[in-house]
Amino acid sequence: PERCFWIAASESPPHHPLPPLAAGLRSPAQPTLPASPPEFESEARLNERAHSPIDAGGLNREIWRLAIPAVLQTLFQTAQFFVDTKMVSDFGGSDPAPLAAMAVVGPICWSLTVIFTVTSVGATAVVARRIGEGRSDGATTAAMTALVLALASGILVTLFGVPLRAAAIGLFSKIYGSEGGAAVIGAAEAYLGWFILFFPLRAVLVTLESSLRGAGESLLPFWGGIVSNVANIGGNYILIFGMLGAPRMGVSGAGLATGLAPLFELVFITVVLGMVKRPRLSLD
Repeated sequence: PERCFWIAASESPPHHPLPPLAAGLRSPAQPTLPASPPEFESEARLNERAHSPIDAGGLNREIWRLAIPAVLQTLFQTAQFFVDTKMVSDFGGSDPAPLAAMAVVGPICWSLTVIFTVTSVGATAVVARRIGEGRSDGATTAAMTALVLALASGILVTLFGVPLRAAAIGLFSKIYGSEGGAAVIGAAEAYLGWFILFFPLRAVLVTLESSLRGAGESLLPFWGGIVSNVANIGGNYILIFGMLGAPRMGVSGAGLATGLAPLFELVFITVVLGMVKRPRLSLD
């Protein structure tokens, strides 16, 4: 036992003044830690990218790319009513009844469009979020759901609006001080009747346009707005003045042309989406 103790003591390593770790050596079993936590490094890189001039310029260009067609397309919607008013005024000539009828139905049509197309607001937000998440199938589902809701709300407007349009015209006439005779009320009811009858088309169209803008596609609704306005002008010319063998309908013809104008834009957008191989938003 004494000999074994002497051998072990003699073969033991010499004493070092510093431990291995303090001398700059690292134990193989000890994990290597990063200089800073990964989440802080990632956040710093994101902040740097967000405030870099290149990304800021790209973001500004993207905003302008989406905003300018959207603003112009909204102006196209307003232009339809101004075109109707101008052409109806030309039809009426010295008779003030057609122009007075347009003054009555204008606020009603605008109120219906704003109130009963709220599905477009939700469609824009949800579709944009799904596109940002990289979930194109989720964006399609959100858009189709919004379109179904828009169609349902449009049908409700038609079912209740057609029989109640006379009461609405009387109410808005008193509010805006545009009360007129039987000719004014009759022309206003004729225009509003066609507008409400085809209102489901308008509700679906507004929601579809918003869904496309949420997906980053603003040029297609812009060109669709041009198609809709051209169709409205042509329909007004034919139906108001009785051209190409059509009956001379006056104010009623303007309402019919305006009610059918969204149909042409819907067909145009649907055809273009079907032709594009990889659209930003698919309706399949």
